[in-house]
Amino acid sequence: SIRYLLTRLAMSRSRLFQMDNYVISDTEEDEDPPLPFPPSILESAKVFNVNKNTKVHSMVESANGLLKEGHICFFRGEDEASSKVITIVEIIKRNSELILFQWNEMGLVKKIQYWNSVVEGLSRLKVVVQKPSMFILLSTRPFEMGSDNIQCTLEEGESKDERREEKKHPRKRTGDSNWTRKKGEARENQARERRELVKQLETASVT
Repeated sequence: SIRYLLTRLAMSRSRLFQMDNYVISDTEEDEDPPLPFPPSILESAKVFNVNKNTKVHSMVESANGLLKEGHICFFRGEDEASSKVITIVEIIKRNSELILFQWNEMGLVKKIQYWNSVVEGLSRLKVVVQKPSMFILLSTRPFEMGSDNIQCTLEEGESKDERREEKKHPRKRTGDSNWTRKKGEARENQARERRELVKQLETASVT
């Protein structure tokens, strides 16, 4: 897991550099990663920076309003906030009557930390840490370019009117019907995708 890797990383730094002789500098420099989406899309997208203190309800409401107006929403978060990005997007999709197109990408954000020596004669250290990051685009319009990471809330064979009607008046079915099985399989697939994304984030490399 990420915590295990960070612990091992801290231990190795302590052995190699005797970190008790260093204190972290007040300044830290973050390098912005190259964004995985075309600039033409990001130019007009509304950006939502997710962190551990983000209020989910407020962000969901704000994004829903923008999506209804036809805007593209761009969600991004790093490290522990990556899984929170996924949670926010799933809540939006579950509660929205809109047909949404979702584009997922993952990456690594490089953070550079400087450590100053408290012992005379030791050089200043530069430590590079890479943290997993999650990037998601949501749009009510199909994306012009193709990607294997694009999905749509409209299921195959389902019309937009059926989708909206189902959101307003969920159908209640009993028994093991084809419709029930299809919906159950769709939910299982979505849950599996979320688990795989979180697993990939947890196993992302730290250098």
